Amino acid sequence: MLEIDHVILAVPSMDDALAHLVQDFGLVGIPTSASQGPIATAIVPFGNEQYLEVLALTSSASDLASTAGLARRLATEGAHFWGFAVRTSDIALVASRTKRPLGSFNGKTVRSRTVRPANDMANQLPFFIEYLDGTGEAYLTALRGGMSEKPAALRFAELSLSTDPARLGEWLDADLPTLRVHPGDSGLRSVGIETAKGTIRISYGD
Repeated sequence: MLEIDHVILAVPSMDDALAHLVQDFGLVGIPTSASQGPIATAIVPFGNEQYLEVLALTSSASDLASTAGLARRLATEGAHFWGFAVRTSDIALVASRTKRPLGSFNGKTVRSRTVRPANDMANQLPFFIEYLDGTGEAYLTALRGGMSEKPAALRFAELSLSTDPARLGEWLDADLPTLRVHPGDSGLRSVGIETAKGTIRISYGD
């Protein structure tokens, strides 16, 4: 069974983005230790295993080939959804089925493996993730330790994705009811988040 794990939001300014999320949506982002490199990151932890990840380039990212793609999209689109991940319980099976390589991440509080689409579809298809501790809860628990209050109970209610429906179906090989798919090639355009006060919608490029 597949579930939405997290959504990635790329922004020109981390400070402005975090202020916007709090003021307009009541979403609190926590800067992470990974922010010391060329890409600053912050996490909005939900009250479950899902989260919103915010990315911004730092001054040390200048002229780095590894950040060139993100820099180009920020220059042309401004703030946008960079992508999203779906959680699986058998990443090896996904790699075998899709014939895509396994990637890995070994952090201080979380270890995971991923399968990503080819570069030409990277903004139109999700990537798969499996946490080696079973969930990403250890990571989110560590982040919540920096919050003065427990995060609200939130969940992804709907993701609006512009892509090739046939290629998406082949890639996922499963139903994902949270997705609303529209033919096109512009990728993730809006995200609905269910809160205690109703569903909020964050959109870019509509």
